[in-house]
Amino acid sequence: MASGREALDQLLDVRRVIGRSSRVLLGIVAAYAAARTIQEWLIEPNFSDRTAAWVEAPVFVLLALAMVMLVSGLALRRDLTGVRTVVADHERAFEERTSAQTFLRDVYESFEMSEREDELFLAAGIALNLAAPGDSELLVADASNAHLARFVVAADRPAPACGVVTPASCPAVRHGKTMLFGDPNGLSACPKLRERNLPSTSVAACIPVNVLGAPTAVLHSVCHETLDRVALAGGVRRLEGVAVRFGSRLGLLRATERSRLQGDLDPLTGLFNRRTLENRVRDLLTADVPFSLAMLDLDHFKVLNDTFGHATGDRALRLFARVMRSVIRENDLVGRHGGEEFVVVLPHSDVTQSAPVLHRLREQLQVELASAEVPPFTCSAGLVDSTATSDYFVMLHAADEALMSAKANGRDRIVIGDTASVPVIALEATPRATPVTPSI
Repeated sequence: MASGREALDQLLDVRRVIGRSSRVLLGIVAAYAAARTIQEWLIEPNFSDRTAAWVEAPVFVLLALAMVMLVSGLALRRDLTGVRTVVADHERAFEERTSAQTFLRDVYESFEMSEREDELFLAAGIALNLAAPGDSELLVADASNAHLARFVVAADRPAPACGVVTPASCPAVRHGKTMLFGDPNGLSACPKLRERNLPSTSVAACIPVNVLGAPTAVLHSVCHETLDRVALAGGVRRLEGVAVRFGSRLGLLRATERSRLQGDLDPLTGLFNRRTLENRVRDLLTADVPFSLAMLDLDHFKVLNDTFGHATGDRALRLFARVMRSVIRENDLVGRHGGEEFVVVLPHSDVTQSAPVLHRLREQLQVELASAEVPPFTCSAGLVDSTATSDYFVMLHAADEALMSAKANGRDRIVIGDTASVPVIALEATPRATPVTPSI
């Protein structure tokens, strides 16, 4: 499409102006000759000299206008129509760009107000619905960046159902740019498009999405409507804007979450640190949720550290943390209290319900140690619940007292403490087929 300036330059080109003027002069000469012929053959023989003089002038004018219109007016009208079409196209394109800018501003504000990924995905679905006609979806890679999953679909529309399963298998991701397929069944179309047998009139767009600097998502859109160039370009531009803003916001949310988790977790074991665990327990207390609390400690850990070195001690701590995560329920809380001490909080449980969980933990620890590159060790635990008190620190102190009692009574056992300051009750270790004796 020519620009408005180009159209006007063509219209005002000197050679074209001279040519048009020459045609006008030729038309006037031809009109004069025709008028003289009419005068000699029709007017003078049939009218008086005075009347003929009055008739001659209008005839000449009419003939001149007709000739000018014939030789120049139609061409000029055609040129002006072309200029008007160019101007109308540019006005439409300008309106489209203005509308796209307004839309993308609204998308940015909507995404910025999303504080969680699920909120962002919901806002993105609405944005895809408004961005362009047709069906659209966002495929986002998992944490390993090895698989793509459909997280967003344009609101109130079906998913295009792209068959790409990994970022590397998407041509748009590999090329790092938007790919537009005018014929989804053509030779140069993406194989994942051809296998879906879409109508030949469909247009598909695949847009890579960068998250934290890496192309880990794809925006895929298929339009079954017939669009002109302006509408198609505007739709692609809007989709690209959604992709850029989605990737930017998702990256920020994930970076923030990663930073928050790093501040919430113990760097060695990946469990909650003491501060985070206290905050989570405070939430349980605010919600008036009963719970039990266990404090666990690795037996003879100092001897293990001194004998085999701190690297072996760190492996033992990580192994114990992994065993705890494998045994507890999804909503249970587990954190590293400090050194080799750990705290487990089990919501909606009392000591009778929680003691079997701790026994399974001790048993699973022995199973894991049988194949681990860590010297064998055991653990002791003190267990209390919120039946008598909901004060976290009172419970923590009672569990610590019970833990000390377990160690004083031979270790490798669980002791149930009393938050009301009654004597602790020893709970001997459950029988095993092959007793495990601490070797260090």
